[in-house]
Amino acid sequence: MKIRALKVAEVNQYLKQVMQRDPILNRISIVGELSNFKCHTSGHAYFALKDGDAKINCVWFNALYDPICKRLSDGMQLICQGAVTLYEKEGKYQLSVKTVELLGIGDLAEQFEKMKLRLETLGYFDPKHKKALPYYPTKVAIITSPTGAVIKDFLTVSHRRNQQIDVLLVPAAVQGQEAPESVATSIKRINSLQLADVIVVARGGGSIEELWAFNTEEVANAIFESKIPIVSAIGHETDFTISDFVADLRAATPSEAAELVFPSLTLLKEQVDDQLYKLSEKMNKKLKDVKMILSLHNPEREYGKIMSVIHRQNDALEQYRIRSEQAMLSLLKRQQAALASQAETLEALSPLKTLTRGYAVVTSDDSQTVQSVAQVSIGDQINIRLKDGQIRSKITDIDTKIGDIHG
Repeated sequence: MKIRALKVAEVNQYLKQVMQRDPILNRISIVGELSNFKCHTSGHAYFALKDGDAKINCVWFNALYDPICKRLSDGMQLICQGAVTLYEKEGKYQLSVKTVELLGIGDLAEQFEKMKLRLETLGYFDPKHKKALPYYPTKVAIITSPTGAVIKDFLTVSHRRNQQIDVLLVPAAVQGQEAPESVATSIKRINSLQLADVIVVARGGGSIEELWAFNTEEVANAIFESKIPIVSAIGHETDFTISDFVADLRAATPSEAAELVFPSLTLLKEQVDDQLYKLSEKMNKKLKDVKMILSLHNPEREYGKIMSVIHRQNDALEQYRIRSEQAMLSLLKRQQAALASQAETLEALSPLKTLTRGYAVVTSDDSQTVQSVAQVSIGDQINIRLKDGQIRSKITDIDTKIGDIHG
């Protein structure tokens, strides 16, 4: 007798019923370290409990009504009591949390506090070691991932404020085991080659694990030993890393870092105009004072001498105004030419430029770049980025033989 093939929904429904009938899974307590905690405006909280290399996703409905919710942060050790349930739509199981008991800080949070205390004792955070940012840098280096929203937001703000300052993108891994060495090496290389006047180390938000590279001693040492001022712009406004404390300046976000580093060209022009106005006002006041003296004394010979001084001062003021305008125009032209050259170079090096020649970028479901067939399996979902859009595809076959690309 042939057994009827079940639909996916039928399998998920059956597994859900099995879990619901299981007395252990229906009332289970799990201890682990809190990770990637997020509480939505709906009042529900989503997070993971992790233990070594294993983790379980959790959902806590109406978490905001429990006072303990406001005390939670990544790295804490918790005991969560609830039921293991199956989310039928995606076929994923999760812990539906009923109660939470706080035990203390987890391994990563404890490491963070120990590292912070030790570096603070060594003087890494001492204000006397902080270097001031240059008022008008000629080149700014940003160490970050070359893809994603961070570099896009940073360039958007920097170009809005001042297009005359060059930006050097130094690609680096900002997450994972290779990230600490990648970031530290980039800082050292910029210093050794004197590639910039300011360094910005930037990364978007994430969990304590995802930001951990910036809590390592390797990165902290590289920042502390840098001769070039460094701005740390890691995560969101509420995220703090060891890099933030060691750096010369901490920015809440990469966009704020651009606001701090790039002086506003519009504001600079206004300051120049203001100084010229004040100078003109001083000269006018001086002229009024002289005229007042003339009105009191008014000898013809003295009048001629004073008028001669007045004319010379007027001529000098006019020459100063002309030279100032010419200098400003000359500077703007030189910087615009330099920016145009840099833009051409960046355009030639842009990963998106490659896409226009018929190439594509393949990424996995977790946004990792696929560089080898060894990274994927039959049945996996992949995303194919083309010049004008994106294709979502499912792998049905893998061929390790590489033929002629034009064949």
